[in-house]
Amino acid sequence: MKKRKSLGARLRNTFELPDDLDPHLVLLTWIGREKLLVEQHRGVVGLDAGEIRLLSEQGTVVITGKAMQLSELSQSRALIEGEMNGIFFAEES
Repeated sequence: MKKRKSLGARLRNTFELPDDLDPHLVLLTWIGREKLLVEQHRGVVGLDAGEIRLLSEQGTVVITGKAMQLSELSQSRALIEGEMNGIFFAEES
């Protein structure tokens, strides 16, 4: 069964707008070597110095590393600082 695109997705495709305007996609911006800005997340699921888990509509964003901390957190933005060595999406059931 083919999945229908939303009106917003069809408009973005028609007008060739960038995907970062989609409010359902999480945006990851790596700043230098030790900062990561995560936008459009849905909340913090887990937090410790070695792993930070943020909920998104695509699944859980997992950031791994050492001595990490959330230096800024708002309803839709998170700034993570520390020695990061991996980012991946985990499907939650």
